[in-house]
Amino acid sequence: MFLELALILMFAPNFSSSAGENAKEFKDMCRLYQLFSAQVPERKISTGGESTTQSVQQTVQATMTELNQLNLTVISKAVEDLLSGKAPDGGWAKLKDNTVAKTYFGADADFEHIHTTYESLMSNENKQLRDELKIPLTELKRNKLRPLLQKLFSAAKSYETEITSQNQIYNSKRAALHKALRAALYGSKYKTQLTAVDKSPAADPQLTTQNFPWGAKDRDEACKDADGKDGMAGGALATDMVCLCTIKSAGAAKSDLCSTQEINGLDKIQTPGEKTNALANFNALKDKCAATKNIQNAEPTPENFLAAASNLFNHLSANSKTVTAAASQAALEGKNRYFLGVHVFNAANPPGCDTEHNDPLTQNSKGVCIDYKKVLTGAEVFTWYNELLNAAKEARDADEAFAQAARMLERLHGIKTQMEAALLTVDLVAIPTVLAGTPGTSEQPSVEEQNKCKAATNKTAEGCASVNCDYDANKKECKPKPGTENATAGAGTEAAAAESAEDKVHR
Repeated sequence: MFLELALILMFAPNFSSSAGENAKEFKDMCRLYQLFSAQVPERKISTGGESTTQSVQQTVQATMTELNQLNLTVISKAVEDLLSGKAPDGGWAKLKDNTVAKTYFGADADFEHIHTTYESLMSNENKQLRDELKIPLTELKRNKLRPLLQKLFSAAKSYETEITSQNQIYNSKRAALHKALRAALYGSKYKTQLTAVDKSPAADPQLTTQNFPWGAKDRDEACKDADGKDGMAGGALATDMVCLCTIKSAGAAKSDLCSTQEINGLDKIQTPGEKTNALANFNALKDKCAATKNIQNAEPTPENFLAAASNLFNHLSANSKTVTAAASQAALEGKNRYFLGVHVFNAANPPGCDTEHNDPLTQNSKGVCIDYKKVLTGAEVFTWYNELLNAAKEARDADEAFAQAARMLERLHGIKTQMEAALLTVDLVAIPTVLAGTPGTSEQPSVEEQNKCKAATNKTAEGCASVNCDYDANKKECKPKPGTENATAGAGTEAAAAESAEDKVHR
């Protein structure tokens, strides 16, 4: 956990002087606030122009609709007659009881969706597509292309499953990133409420005195020694922002600690009214942060998280003041090594982070600071920094899942291109002469056709038609159609082409 912070501390100065009180530290806390409070937008896929984007789910659904349409261009005439005819009693889902439809698509097919897709393919909206692909195809061309297109479509369905899985991981990691960011900002109690209320990044619970990370403690009790617990410094960035810009005082509040100009609405934090004043102070400070927001590096990415934390902790021990006498060696023995914020040196008096004075920066051993020693040395848990690291991990995991989905979407689009190319070039590939019915060819059916028809499990007129065979009513069996003689070579070519295409898809 502490590798990044260890490197920061190695190069942090032991002593320096700053006249800006806590403005520099507050500026870098604002940077973290802006990151921790950011929405985590859903990443989109470009769909033909910088201004046209879709989610992964929308893109895969649109692509699969197109692939389903292409796959229906090679259905048998018997199946097409069913889809283009009158709906069965009970709706298109009842096609599951039709032997032809069930044999071709399978008993578990979504026949409502299949019919809707077929209607879309044959609609006026897709007339240009049909004209380009010369749909409907002849039965010979359908038989020729069917093995290839079915193999490609099967591969596409596998990709669809993987893309859907990666998209689910992406959305899960995106939600986890959002929760980690809010936990870093508002603490563990708020994180629990966020999980219980809604998973949507846009539905954060309202910030109240009940869930704001501040307990029944005055400023110094909550801030002097960060221990990472809920309501204490180190437990939530919001707590630390209030600590850095607020004092405990018997007199007037100090409202210019974190800005060269007074920040309206800041009040001292002491008993009573600790929670109310702490929340009011935070609201004033976050408004100040919003007014100075820098759009550069504002995206919630791992690089931006770590860079912002590094910038903040570079200020450790670097903001000190001398009251009347220069600090002695005894006072400089690393007492302020883990201090963030302005603190006072005077002679041999060691610095501290107490603020109980009308003007604490004029007093020995005072300071408007946070001592992070316990959480940076491992004695206590640095809660909000741990949540920052968790957010960085969730962001990386989300990016990887999205990248995986995007890569597979490219392959899915590649399958669509191959299916379209097959349909466009079907005329360029010679159909075996026996399939074309050239005079003088043998009338003996090919071995493949004979085996296919013999192997039909449903030896009825409908069952034989579903596998492109004729029904012999006398023998009650399926037989090859006329014109399928000696097609072994052609069938072998189709199978080889389909297998080659399948290999390319999965390579």
